[in-house]
Amino acid sequence: MKFGNNLFFKFFVLVLIFSSCKDRNTVEKKKANDFERPNVIFIITDDQGYGDVGFHGNTIIKTPNIDALAAKSTELTNFHVGTTCAPSRAGLMTGRNSNRNNAWHTIGGCSILNEEEQTISEVFQENGYATAMFGKWHLGDNYPFRPHDRGFDNALYHGGGGVGQTPDYWNNDYFDDTYFRNGIPEKFEGYCTDVWFNETIKYIEDQADKPFFAYLALNAPHGPFNVPQEYLDMYADANLTDTQKRFYGLISNVDDNIGKLFKYLETSGKLENTILIFTTDNGTAAGIGKKNGLTTGYNANLRGTKSSPYEGGHRVPFLIHWPKGNITSKNQKKSNDLVAHVDILPTFATLCKLEYTPKNYLDGTDVSQVFQSNTKLEDRMLVVDTQRLQWPKKDRNSCVMQGEWRLVNGDELYNIETDISQTENLSDKFPERVKNMQVFYDEWWKSTEADMHYASIPLNTPN
Repeated sequence: MKFGNNLFFKFFVLVLIFSSCKDRNTVEKKKANDFERPNVIFIITDDQGYGDVGFHGNTIIKTPNIDALAAKSTELTNFHVGTTCAPSRAGLMTGRNSNRNNAWHTIGGCSILNEEEQTISEVFQENGYATAMFGKWHLGDNYPFRPHDRGFDNALYHGGGGVGQTPDYWNNDYFDDTYFRNGIPEKFEGYCTDVWFNETIKYIEDQADKPFFAYLALNAPHGPFNVPQEYLDMYADANLTDTQKRFYGLISNVDDNIGKLFKYLETSGKLENTILIFTTDNGTAAGIGKKNGLTTGYNANLRGTKSSPYEGGHRVPFLIHWPKGNITSKNQKKSNDLVAHVDILPTFATLCKLEYTPKNYLDGTDVSQVFQSNTKLEDRMLVVDTQRLQWPKKDRNSCVMQGEWRLVNGDELYNIETDISQTENLSDKFPERVKNMQVFYDEWWKSTEADMHYASIPLNTPN
């Protein structure tokens, strides 16, 4: 082929070279960004409360590895979730309160995350991350609500809200169970928590080409409190009820596995650029008991346990460790800013430099600045409630939070900075504050009502 114009030919060749270099640079830049982006491992336990760890002052429970992680991490001391499991998971996944997305209960079809919700796993996936979850999903057992339908490339999980529950694989009992891998039953040997951690480590070992988001959502220490004998024996002489001993044993098993995971991250060289989070999904379920007429256990002086609108129902531990991002105890040991599970998605979009435009209204916000020394969040209000009904009911078990203030059930006002146990109702002394917080709740409730609807399970799909 001949070109009549030599100048045109030179221009054509330059365009090809420039385009090729531009494409190559784009690919190389994308790869570089991928490797610069941190890995994320998000560990959330089930039914473990604020006082069910050693580093919060519990002298009976044995959690040396979690305590060691706390000593290395930044802690959010004023972190809140839902008061039961599915609502917490829904808020974490979407940045939206569970009343908006049909996960306000744990049964009755009201723990299914509505299809139009945008999940944190989808956001990571769309930004080039490998995504995986292990353990408890509890946001839908049918297509299109399963974890591998909601942005997880790989999902290994049990059915329903707990191992051995009706939606789970028949005859599972925590030992040598059958779980679902992307919907397909698979038999495993070993104890459930050990399986979740072992499979997580195997997954991480296989991730070499791009960063990963691993959601490690444990069923422990949720009932039925089946625990290996060696962990039960650890508390044989403790002044606890039998249920509490099993509950603590479950937590100590989790602790050993966290130690194993941390050691693997250290030896593999992945620890430096991995964001490692430890938190829980609601207040303690079995950490407080009665023995010989006396209360046993430890709740860090908080009032209420799982499903309570008081502090002990929704205030939980939160640790974050990321050396390369300067999020360790050296940078900032603790932050007492008000932060909640609904803040996780927008915050991690910032920390991991993800392209993210929310498709729905968010209750949460980006709070990444709390991980920097000497910074404070702007004053704001958040709502947590406990429904456990077939349809949400206004004013039911509600708590409006603003800094250290709590408005419970619309007429009880507490300042947890001076009264952590919530014993003195200050509503008569601060009527204007009560009014303002109730106005916020009323407006918030009205906005959630517009979103409330049931999920529909399609019956005519090959999936």
